[in-house]
Amino acid sequence: MPKITKIVSQANNSNRVNVFVDDKFLTGIDKFTWISHNLKVGTEISQKLCEELKKQDINGKAYDKVLKLLSYRPQSIFEVRQKLKTKFEPETIAETIARLKKEGWLDDQKFALAWVRERSQTRLRSITHLKAELIQKGIAENIIREVLSQPELSDQELETATKLIAKFSHSKTPDQLKAYLARKGFNYNIIRQAIQTTVHEKT
Repeated sequence: MPKITKIVSQANNSNRVNVFVDDKFLTGIDKFTWISHNLKVGTEISQKLCEELKKQDINGKAYDKVLKLLSYRPQSIFEVRQKLKTKFEPETIAETIARLKKEGWLDDQKFALAWVRERSQTRLRSITHLKAELIQKGIAENIIREVLSQPELSDQELETATKLIAKFSHSKTPDQLKAYLARKGFNYNIIRQAIQTTVHEKT
């Protein structure tokens, strides 16, 4: 039976090791996997375990890739799937997403709430625009409906429209402002209220 002949730390990742069997590189694994399997130099290793370690290595790489993506910004499950599909097989992607969901790293409900909060406040997005963005992120219709039905979001949308009017009131006519807000996805009632609020504040 094949034997483990060398286990060495990876130069670019101290949390992973390379495993050699019969003096040939087998795979890289994280230290948790190494310890959990009690792998040692001289230990005999079955073909089944060799294949399992290779699979765990691939899954580990997919998992690490997603964590790196999440360190930049929250990701929807659809986004993660799209970014993994260029390098990993469907089975690996499914297992990785299931693990990340179980651990709480991936949650489309939380993602949608955070996305709407950030985009409505800092990017001055209308509810219609936010809906289009969430659809693009692959968020399920029922989640979109629930997230966008928050009462406070309507107040935020009116505030956003008012801010946009104040920002461009010196360079656009009232009709141009209405058209501009309509193109941004604001409905007639929101536009009317925002303009009335702006006029009232000026008087």
